[in-house]
Amino acid sequence: MDDARDQFRNVLVRQKRQLVLTHHAQMRASERELENRLIQTDLLTGEMKSVEEQASEIAGERVFDIHVIGTDGQPMRYVLAINNLIRVITLMKVSRIKPGD
Repeated sequence: MDDARDQFRNVLVRQKRQLVLTHHAQMRASERELENRLIQTDLLTGEMKSVEEQASEIAGERVFDIHVIGTDGQPMRYVLAINNLIRVITLMKVSRIKPGD
């Protein structure tokens, strides 16, 4: 596993944080019939294909763009902001993971 994936998983499991969905992510999850439980499971145990850390304008916040094969076998993309909470900014089902990931 590469450094970004290791860092992301460490941030997730180091401290228990509440997972919350932004209004946008809630709408997307509802449209795609995804439950919070499935999102949490994907992030903790799904097969991480790529993790890219992005810049954040908020001090102490880390933003990640993640491609994962979910526990249901569906390729997913999540954008998360992590500070004292794990905020799912957006999520989407993707038809496939990019080649090379």
